[in-house]
Amino acid sequence: PPLGYPHSPSTALLCCFEAGPAMKFVSVLGGAEPASFSEAVLNGWAPDGGMYWPAAVEPVSPRTLSAWESLSYPRLCEEVLKRFIAADDPDVTPLDLAGIVSAAFSSFGDAEVVSLRPLSDELHVAELWHGPTLAFKDLGMSVLGRTLSHLLRRRRQRLTLLVGTSGDTGSSAMEAVRGLEGIEILV
Repeated sequence: PPLGYPHSPSTALLCCFEAGPAMKFVSVLGGAEPASFSEAVLNGWAPDGGMYWPAAVEPVSPRTLSAWESLSYPRLCEEVLKRFIAADDPDVTPLDLAGIVSAAFSSFGDAEVVSLRPLSDELHVAELWHGPTLAFKDLGMSVLGRTLSHLLRRRRQRLTLLVGTSGDTGSSAMEAVRGLEGIEILV
């Protein structure tokens, strides 16, 4: 199992990340110093070549899952992201996060962002194509682009993204960072 993951795979869907004041991310290869949320986002990969993973993973309580049931997709995204970001993170405050998420989904063609449509009384389908490129990747890319721009602006830095793809990842990445401060992209 991944680092810090105390649960069986059968409970994986009920787990999420519990951010505390010292939330850190570690390399899955184990050869890099722990990183903050901001460092992990800006680095992309850990210095040892591994992916970052939260140092500790805690289950989401049934009470929290129940509370999340009525949230819009943007608000749910915000609540899940709060679990990745330390409560005292100076780079991304709760107000910053709300602005990042709101801006990320402002160009989606449906106010719900992800709509559930009934096919029958027992079966619903999640529509994941309301983003700017009509690809499900817009859901994550839009938030990542806004988060990168926010962190770069705070640090007065610039970033060039190099994207290699044969599919819809390139167009989603381009749209996610189009016009954002501090980022240029090459696909």
